[in-house]
Amino acid sequence: MKKKLFLFLFILINLAIFEGILSLFDPERILVKGFDKELLFRMYPKKSGMVVSEEYSVLVNTNEHGFRQNTSSSENYSTLVIGDSFTEGWGVEEKEIYTEIFNQSSKNEKLRNLGLHGSSPILFALQIKYYLEEFKPKRVIIQLFDNDLDDNDKIEVFTELNEDGTVRHPKSRLAANIFGESVYNFFKERTLYRLTTKVYKFLKKQPSPILYYKVGREPSITVLSHKDSISKFGGLKSLGDEINTKYGNQFGFYKDTNEELWKSRLKKNEIYLNQILKICKDKNVELSLLYIPAKEYFAKGGITGNVNEYSKEAHKKSNPHFLQIEKVCKDNALKCYFANEYFFDKEPERLYFPYDAHLNAEGHKALAEMIGRE
Repeated sequence: MKKKLFLFLFILINLAIFEGILSLFDPERILVKGFDKELLFRMYPKKSGMVVSEEYSVLVNTNEHGFRQNTSSSENYSTLVIGDSFTEGWGVEEKEIYTEIFNQSSKNEKLRNLGLHGSSPILFALQIKYYLEEFKPKRVIIQLFDNDLDDNDKIEVFTELNEDGTVRHPKSRLAANIFGESVYNFFKERTLYRLTTKVYKFLKKQPSPILYYKVGREPSITVLSHKDSISKFGGLKSLGDEINTKYGNQFGFYKDTNEELWKSRLKKNEIYLNQILKICKDKNVELSLLYIPAKEYFAKGGITGNVNEYSKEAHKKSNPHFLQIEKVCKDNALKCYFANEYFFDKEPERLYFPYDAHLNAEGHKALAEMIGRE
């Protein structure tokens, strides 16, 4: 027994030493809590990291709630904006995010930014009760994007659903139940564990990028101008035959709407939107939806290349995701914001990063203008 105990301690000590050495060379900053028994996942409060690519180099700071916004105790943030990486402000400075631009020009209503990359309606439906209790807003804006249908399925495997398809709570994890949530997350965030995971995904030919870098440890990259980025990566064009392969087929519903996969995903998405609506109604909170399309939506011929007429109406009719959101808004008399309509006549190519496909600073400015006008 003593030998076994000694061997166990010997292995444990050596793993700790190896972990310490590896961590010295580890450039990654973990900003997202891997598992939260109430919210599934969320960003850690009061942390910093760098987001870097050939199109941007941006510092990300999280506040006391784990979101990317420097709030003031003297302001009344009466509206919550719950969204994905577009609302988090992926690739732009904090002051350039549309919520911040709006707040700078608004004397009364202020927007509280609750953007978290990778989010979608199933996660919003799971988390919104918590946020309504935490912040007690008068109004909620749910920001939606064209990859929501795909992201819902990715998140669904980590959740428990009710019989009617609505989301109930995060699926429990055995290791987190045995060792506790903090120990579970601590282990998963160790450099040795993440390195092993990256090697496994590499062998399986699965992407495993570093999202956030430690400040000062980010790769040295010359950031391209918008013009140079277009020259390198190409201008706005339809996906055409690539629609089922590029971006992991996240936008395949434009082409394959009648396939069972996309019919099922659209149906589930509507269930989550209606669940959000019911929760807001029960709490007497006004709900709005804010829709942002994939940048290729604005290409000549639309995202598939098969739209014959270049017009707002023709492109809208080709987008079943938008039509679903528009119907939810009309059926429930919601005040909604449609960037696909507002951006159409504003040279949309200049509003997105050419390669990354998120909104750039100009895109966030246009989004703030749209919300301010409407």
